[in-house]
Amino acid sequence: MVRFVLFAVVCLFGCVANAQTPFPARFVENGQTVTVPKGNYTMTQQVVVRSGGTLIIEAGTNVEVSGLGLPFQVYGTFVVNGTASEPVTVSPDSLGVCGTLQTYGSSSSRSSVQISYLDWTTTRNSNAMFLTACDFTISNSKITSKATTPANRVCVAVVGGSVGTLDNCLLDGANDLVGKKSSGIVVGNGLNTESVTLLEILVMNTTDPVKISKQFALINGSIE
Repeated sequence: MVRFVLFAVVCLFGCVANAQTPFPARFVENGQTVTVPKGNYTMTQQVVVRSGGTLIIEAGTNVEVSGLGLPFQVYGTFVVNGTASEPVTVSPDSLGVCGTLQTYGSSSSRSSVQISYLDWTTTRNSNAMFLTACDFTISNSKITSKATTPANRVCVAVVGGSVGTLDNCLLDGANDLVGKKSSGIVVGNGLNTESVTLLEILVMNTTDPVKISKQFALINGSIE
């Protein structure tokens, strides 16, 4: 049972300026760790983190995504090391297209997402983050879905047996499409059992703050 309680939330509003350097990663292979240093980057190609690979994005990094439906495809480990004074920002460039952070995995090879102080804005596809077969921790972050074409907007989808925590986050459905539905967090789409802990979560501009799409799911924590 979800308990609805009002909490203060850290809201992040990143500003991307002069992002001209190409994003310094394309494929992160098994056994490889790639660290993206603080800087302003333009992403024009999908980044794929293979199973066994690790991509780390350091504090103060700003990424402008140029026309990508799936900017990050994560089979391995994805880490965002933002801070309160230097969050990491991922948003669309002037073309206005930035899609989904998507994970992939199986019972024998799970993906991992560890995010702190991220301001992520999606303008394409229905999910800002689609976490499947994933162990995740997302804290002190703002996740916005401004998708314009699909019927439903979702800030975070937790499926495929994913297990994790959202802590002190703002989920914004940006629901300005008449007659369209939107959700802060959606749990479940198959036979697996998901487990999600919500701590100090603020959901705004959505028709459904939390949506359970299956019979068996474990959710505990608080949301407003």
